[in-house]
Amino acid sequence: MRNILLANILIAAGLTGCAPAATTASTDSEVAMSQMEAMAGQAAAEAEPDTTAIDYSRMFADAGNTAQYTLAELTAMDPNLSTFSTLLDQAELTDGLKTGKPLTLLAPTNQAFTNWPQDSLNNLMKPENKARLIKVLQAHMLTSEVLSASFKNTQRIETGGGEFITVSASDSTGIILGGATVVRADVKASNGVMHVVDRLVKPMDSTLPPR
Repeated sequence: MRNILLANILIAAGLTGCAPAATTASTDSEVAMSQMEAMAGQAAAEAEPDTTAIDYSRMFADAGNTAQYTLAELTAMDPNLSTFSTLLDQAELTDGLKTGKPLTLLAPTNQAFTNWPQDSLNNLMKPENKARLIKVLQAHMLTSEVLSASFKNTQRIETGGGEFITVSASDSTGIILGGATVVRADVKASNGVMHVVDRLVKPMDSTLPPR
């Protein structure tokens, strides 16, 4: 600070040519450090998880009768499910949610993905990891239509990927499927039913990264 003040005095006196070179170097270093700190602060802010509360009761409110839409259409319709919808497209699984026999889709919200390391999510989206991405997404699909009333405590259910998830159901905890809590149940679609969950579903003995 004293160097900067001295430089200002010299400039005011018309003696800038006499200013030591060390003063300029110090000033440049301070400016660079300030810029780096600002960039670090911005990066930290951008990395902060989105903790905005979701009004789950308002999801699909504009859709009217959700049963007129397919599971794929409902997933793409709500902005809270945009990450999940993008991953389904990336894995080329969207078409399978448009037709076929009734399915159950466990749809994680965007906030659910903040519990995952960002590098793990980015790696899953690489073309060479498509098979693993499909496996992750298949854990969020059941091969028949299962309404919330059918989930029983201590039950095991097979997923679309041939793995099993645990079920916990009680008045105190609600319905928990593979560690993910159902926050919006029984959204009817033309080809099945959707349950919105607050985390990614983790099958038993899964090798998915920790949350």
